[in-house]
Amino acid sequence: MQLLDLKTKDLWSDKFTELKSKLEELEVQKCMHIELHKWTALKEIPRVEALIFSAWNSFQNATVRKHIRELAVRRILGARDEKTKNSGGLRFLKLPKLNFEATDYIDLIDWSNCVVTEPPLTMHIKDKDLKEM
Repeated sequence: MQLLDLKTKDLWSDKFTELKSKLEELEVQKCMHIELHKWTALKEIPRVEALIFSAWNSFQNATVRKHIRELAVRRILGARDEKTKNSGGLRFLKLPKLNFEATDYIDLIDWSNCVVTEPPLTMHIKDKDLKEM
């Protein structure tokens, strides 16, 4: 089990190290195009969100740590409660700042400083079924 945890940790840290270098490269490209006033070339640079989502989606394994899954369920259920209290408005997606110094993927986001909304993929799952996952 410990070997699996080490392998998973290495996969995650490698994934986010790679993401960090891609984001830095993206910023350098943007600066170069701005400096040279190449506005059309600037529009062709991939969006930051696309890089983040592709890095996340390319990782196949779900976490094996039960407490992390339980935390995710609590956050989803909490987001559902907030939605019930504040229903009627549009949801605006605001990407949180990433902590690239994090040693674990759950620490990439400062959860106390962001509004958590339910992921669309879990909206069809009943509370009871979600708790059993």
